Amino acid sequence: MPDFYPFSQKGCTTDEEVWERSGRRGQRAFELAAMGLPIVPGFVLDSGLTPNMASANLAPIVKEGLGAIEEEIGRKFGDISNPLLVKVVVSSNLSLPIYPTVFNIGLSPVTMAGFASLIGEKSAWFEYCYLLRTAGTKIYDIEAARFDEIQKKYPDTVEGLKSCAQEMLGLVGKDNIPDDPIEQLAVICKNLAKRYYDPEMDSEDPAALIVQGMVFGNLGEDSAVGMYNTRNIVSGENQLDGSFLRNVYTLEKKGEDIHQLDSTYLDELKKIGSALEKKFREIREIKFIIEKKKLWLLNQTTVDRKSTQAHLRTLLDLLKEGVVEEKWVVGQIPPGQLATLLHSVVDPETMEKMPTIAGGLTGAPGAAVGRIYFSADRLMEVHREAIQKGEDTRLILVVSASYAEDVKAIEVGQGVISNEGGYSSHAPVVSRSLGKVSIVQPEMKIGPDYLELGGQRVNEGEYITM
Repeated sequence: MPDFYPFSQKGCTTDEEVWERSGRRGQRAFELAAMGLPIVPGFVLDSGLTPNMASANLAPIVKEGLGAIEEEIGRKFGDISNPLLVKVVVSSNLSLPIYPTVFNIGLSPVTMAGFASLIGEKSAWFEYCYLLRTAGTKIYDIEAARFDEIQKKYPDTVEGLKSCAQEMLGLVGKDNIPDDPIEQLAVICKNLAKRYYDPEMDSEDPAALIVQGMVFGNLGEDSAVGMYNTRNIVSGENQLDGSFLRNVYTLEKKGEDIHQLDSTYLDELKKIGSALEKKFREIREIKFIIEKKKLWLLNQTTVDRKSTQAHLRTLLDLLKEGVVEEKWVVGQIPPGQLATLLHSVVDPETMEKMPTIAGGLTGAPGAAVGRIYFSADRLMEVHREAIQKGEDTRLILVVSASYAEDVKAIEVGQGVISNEGGYSSHAPVVSRSLGKVSIVQPEMKIGPDYLELGGQRVNEGEYITM
């Protein structure tokens, strides 16, 4: 049995037993590779090796595994002028939102100058500090606060980051992060395996390790980082839904709409999205990096937060294309979820003459018309008065965020607009449970008795359609 299993756009093993021993994250990588999609290359050290990794002669194994990664990415691990860096991911069979990962392995004083020529000296030292931080917290149980304390001591300059790295290395221990890149990778793999393998709990199902090349979205304006869903997760409209940022390391803030990407990349992402929907018969979430005009896929996964409408529309599109059968589609939507399809909608023709502001996040699907009020108490007061006087009782709550005491107002109102949180925050969750409409609009400014958005001002008591 081989000790490692490579994956790349060129393919991967088809052995089902190996897939089983590769954990959830490893299986996702194999899935992309098996479809011939541009997954960042890597290899899996499967779970059969994990229990004995501490005593294994790992250096020749990882050396051999790195060869294919070097060839495809075009950098060499440990090279002083053009070094390849890798990350190591713990891949268990548990479904986790984030799998423990150590980044920037292969970066050390030996390779620093070469990496700095690629990314800039300041950024290179910052990434070395990040290697030390992730290794320290993920492997050696050092509290993140201790790294924060060290980082605060030094200025955000090249010399400051050098000093910061030196102190962090002292905290982690030089033996735990060797300067020699191959030795560094072997030590990290062994210690990760030891850290996340419990002989009593994991004897039948230990985690695998993934060694994967690193590509960068911050190498200039022809590089980017992004994430998208294969279609709109609320309406099910068959258009990519996501964002990206140019020339950044990671997507930490709101980026540009995915449709602002160059058409070359956008067309490729559409083809990838379509292929994944047909393969998995559902909406998928995909993370990608563009490094110097080359598109790479990092990961793909299911979308748990999709609406019933979006899921059903996806299934019907797949049925129309002959990908699935009608009998199978019928069994995919639990009967209890069908009620969500009965939410009201706006007649598009009535919107043509009205000023419209698009944007925000759909917290709960549907449409509503009503007068806006800015507190639950005020909305309840107006609602009682409207009932007594026989006036219009359609009201909409507008708040920064909702809380337990606001539930009654959401229940009697037509909908709620908030400017904090996301799809899983309080207002959307309560709205979905009550069959109400919810929008989260972070760009909205809320005053004591008015809102401002998109150059429009709406005062308390005035009508809006949401």
